[in-house]
Amino acid sequence: MKPGATDSRRLKTDPLEVHLVFGPSGVGKSTVGAFAALRRNWLHLEIDRFGAAERGLEGGINHYDLRAPWNRFWEALDSRQLTAELAARTRAAARDHCILTFPSDVVPEPGHLTDPAVQLHVLYGTAADCLRAFLDREARLARGIDECHWRTHNAESYIRFSLPYIQHHRIRAFLVNGQHRPSALVVAEMRRAVGRRLEY
Repeated sequence: MKPGATDSRRLKTDPLEVHLVFGPSGVGKSTVGAFAALRRNWLHLEIDRFGAAERGLEGGINHYDLRAPWNRFWEALDSRQLTAELAARTRAAARDHCILTFPSDVVPEPGHLTDPAVQLHVLYGTAADCLRAFLDREARLARGIDECHWRTHNAESYIRFSLPYIQHHRIRAFLVNGQHRPSALVVAEMRRAVGRRLEY
């Protein structure tokens, strides 16, 4: 840094935000989380990690030692321990905000959507767009996962993500041509939603 220059992050006065991102498989949750980490200086914890089962992690998912505070939020609708822990980790990592991305079968209930301490977002698109993106991803990764897997593991959760109570938390994940929206636009929309949803 040149003499007299100022690191803009040191002057940042925005309150620390905790964003929880849900959605069907294929909508681009991991991509958005990675963009937020690499380009927006956010802490990204990807709760859904392929291959975690082979590493001996519970249920094939890495919970980053957040199981107890997460259960308190998810089951008792008390986010205080979770947000305090995530805020501490975000500051320790010198990051501006925090984003968690979740497996496609984790769907928030109405009670989770009313907590002002956490920002819940559902990346969403048509079933056809989600499936097409899922198959494109699996073809690139050559993991041998096919359309039957998506339909088996996403059919019920996709219907739940489509319910009216989630309407104000959905963020469009695809362009009209079926391609993913740029992650910069999705992250910007997530930030604009902070506080606004309390009006509903």
